[in-house]
Amino acid sequence: MNISLKSTKTTPKAIISDGYIHIEGRSIPLGDSGFYRSLVNLILEYADNPPSVTMVDIDLNALMHIRKNQ
Repeated sequence: MNISLKSTKTTPKAIISDGYIHIEGRSIPLGDSGFYRSLVNLILEYADNPPSVTMVDIDLNALMHIRKNQ
C-alpha cells in the first residue's frame, strides 16, 4: 500500500506506505470534512495485512473551536 492524502488549509497531509504512517500539518475541525473518516478507513485497510513493523509519525497543529450556548 502506498497512498498519500494532500493537506488543505484545515486538514493535515497523510502518507501510508509499507511500514510507515505519517500524518503532519494543521487540523481544524470545521464540520464533517470526511478527511478523518477516509484516513481511518485507509489505516484499517492497511491493518488487514501489515508488515511486521510499522513506524507511526504524527505531528499535528490542532485548533479546537469552543462553542458556548447562550
